[in-house]
Amino acid sequence: MKWLPAELREVVEAAGLPAALKLAEARPGERVFIPKSIPADHWISATVGAAAAARIARRLGGSHLALPTSAHRGPRAARRACDAALAEGASINEAVRASGLSHRAVQWRKANKALPASNPLGLPKPPDLFD
Repeated sequence: MKWLPAELREVVEAAGLPAALKLAEARPGERVFIPKSIPADHWISATVGAAAAARIARRLGGSHLALPTSAHRGPRAARRACDAALAEGASINEAVRASGLSHRAVQWRKANKALPASNPLGLPKPPDLFD
């Protein structure tokens, strides 16, 4: 299983390969919190089943899990979808779902928004003479 990312390998050890792949397909690229006790109506239980969810909670409960991204679109289209979602005020996880980029990539894009054409170097605006 060395071909899997480290985070998914932990899920595989806890609940098996099918459960790990289902989680990655359900929330590609997202950073999700794994509660210590997963209720039956939680999205993890709905995705992998109650027994597998309990095993995941026993092993990873109380921590965050960075799920791998989906490679269903090209990188340029994914970046455009991410930027559009962020411009509409979407949260980081919503932008991840819309674009397929990783949580960290969306976080970076949000922090480093494109600079306006009038200030391509990103220099601070000088103080106004009459302020």
